[in-house]
Amino acid sequence: MARKSPADAPAAGRKQTTPEIAEALGLSTQTIRRWAKAGLLPTPERQHRGRRGVNSLYPEHTLAQARWVKEQLEDNRMTIPQVLAALQAGGFKAASDESS
Repeated sequence: MARKSPADAPAAGRKQTTPEIAEALGLSTQTIRRWAKAGLLPTPERQHRGRRGVNSLYPEHTLAQARWVKEQLEDNRMTIPQVLAALQAGGFKAASDESS
């Protein structure tokens, strides 16, 4: 079985799970959950799967937003409160927002 590289992204046009986003960015699932809890990522929709537990499904633009957050934290050396303030001030625009 071929290993996915961090550049691989989930298929466009569908909701993404925590592991898919984490793998695409080379981060842990715990980091993705923390960012969502802190308000850096959208709140995921919960999908109950019976005995298999619960899936968190994020909107389509979440991967791009997570990349932006990672860039702010790592490259621009911002703190989480600074990134949250930038996000609330409109620092990140989802692709669908840019066309309007």
